[in-house]
Amino acid sequence: WGIYNPLVLADFHRYWENLGSRSSPLYDFLNAKYIIGHKDVVLDWDKYELAFDGDPQVNIYRNRNVLPRAFVVHRAQSVADQEQAFAAIHQSDFDPAAAVVVEGGRTLVPSAAGTGQARIVSYANNEIRLETTTSLPGYLVMSEVYYPGWVVEVDGQPAELLRANYAFRAVFLSEGSHQVR
Repeated sequence: WGIYNPLVLADFHRYWENLGSRSSPLYDFLNAKYIIGHKDVVLDWDKYELAFDGDPQVNIYRNRNVLPRAFVVHRAQSVADQEQAFAAIHQSDFDPAAAVVVEGGRTLVPSAAGTGQARIVSYANNEIRLETTTSLPGYLVMSEVYYPGWVVEVDGQPAELLRANYAFRAVFLSEGSHQVR
């Protein structure tokens, strides 16, 4: 790492440094399904299970609460800037599996429970293609790091890519099925 690594994205680094622990729902949002730990590692055993113990020094543990890399939520809190987003995701009642904090997007408070699905069709260095379906307006949320310059299309039309959950990506989706690129 050296004293300073210019390749580290500051927002993601701050997110990571302020997770609190692997027991946090913010950790689950990172789509980290497996962790490697020493045989005597202390973990939240309601959340993690042993997946592999064939090595003499380390085990592999499975996170049972891991969130998918891309999913749809119907509840959203809109904030004006990154500091407000950082504060919002660190509230004790924030659940990234059910809601998203977006900078500048629409606040969504559904009157009924919605359903939504997202499926990654292709994943490459410079392009991700997804198929989505949502029963209510919502956000496609991805545990992909936000960076200026990324663009998004919904059904072949330019859409607004939003910073989500402080350091990640989201795009608003109207009710129905959509192709997202």
